[in-house]
Amino acid sequence: MRTKLTEAQIGEKLTAGWTFRDNMIHRIYEFPSYAHGSQFAAGVGLLAEGMDHHPDILIQWRKVTISLNTHDAGGVTDTDFALAEKIERLREHGPA
Repeated sequence: MRTKLTEAQIGEKLTAGWTFRDNMIHRIYEFPSYAHGSQFAAGVGLLAEGMDHHPDILIQWRKVTISLNTHDAGGVTDTDFALAEKIERLREHGPA
């Protein structure tokens, strides 16, 4: 089982654009169109599936909100930050 991080540990690990609230880390990404956001969300889904770790993904017009926590740990863990890092790389460089 993964170990839940404290709020202080989470605060130290948050990178630009990510916030912590409601026991999850969140980030909103903006896109030029709904289709671009949907493609990004699909890429996040593939990354998540590969890690067996599944975020909440909200797709809206020109925005995608990613929310991460580790349900079986009851909060945010290092696994959430590892997936967040992969999501950041996906956004910056596209699918590998």
